[in-house]
Amino acid sequence: MKNLIIRTLTGAVFVSLVIGSMLWDPFSFAGLFLVVAVMSVFEFYRLFRLQEAKPQVVPGIIISGIVYLLLILIARGELIPSALLFAAPLMVIPFIIELYRRKTVPFNNIALTLLPVIYIAAPLAALSFLFVPSASGAGLSPSILIGFFVLIWTGDTMAYLGGWAFGRHRLFERISPKKSWEGSIIGGLFALGMGWFLSIYFKELSSIQWVIMAAIVVVTGTFGDLAESLLKRSVDVKDSGRMLPGHGGFLDRFDSLLISAPCVLAYINYIHPIL
Repeated sequence: MKNLIIRTLTGAVFVSLVIGSMLWDPFSFAGLFLVVAVMSVFEFYRLFRLQEAKPQVVPGIIISGIVYLLLILIARGELIPSALLFAAPLMVIPFIIELYRRKTVPFNNIALTLLPVIYIAAPLAALSFLFVPSASGAGLSPSILIGFFVLIWTGDTMAYLGGWAFGRHRLFERISPKKSWEGSIIGGLFALGMGWFLSIYFKELSSIQWVIMAAIVVVTGTFGDLAESLLKRSVDVKDSGRMLPGHGGFLDRFDSLLISAPCVLAYINYIHPIL
């Protein structure tokens, strides 16, 4: 119960920060998640500190940060999409650096250095494409992004509570021993209900479109959670960090959206307009 209270208080602080940054300005939201991106990338590298592989921490954080900022500026319309090609030369830097490091598994180091660009930086930048109407071409508003976070939080919270109260059957015991079918189903049902509820107030999407978006969030968010659990299990740690009481680290807190954000962005841009 104590952990649940701490988890709730920490979650409430983050909800306030995220919602407040959305309402304040798109750049304040982008700045907040730049911090999340940098801390998450740092946690990713730190998970491998006792492993044979040694990713290039400082170059990796810089490259991830630059790619994130390029995508943000493209989302804001400050840069044209082809500006992302500037990131291409950055991707060869770890190869050059690794020539001089004399480590035992150089290509493992290179792969781990570049992986957070795809796994962390790009998905977090995708959130700003949901924020900015002109970037999507679908006449959207910040309501879509607010709804996305509400769906993520609803699914995660109710899955946690449902599993705590009713969890009996393991969903994926090899990867996440505590995650249960009961919790996942309860979280999914509440998220679907929240999708319908959001349609009452946020008219950018119809009720069926919101419910479909909720279903995408539930499925992809679960896979995002499991993927991060797989990462932690591969390096034999319980949490990615200790900076967020009750949650662990930044990767633990935002693991669900790392896979769900790109999928929701694809849905909003290419699928929902035809429904």
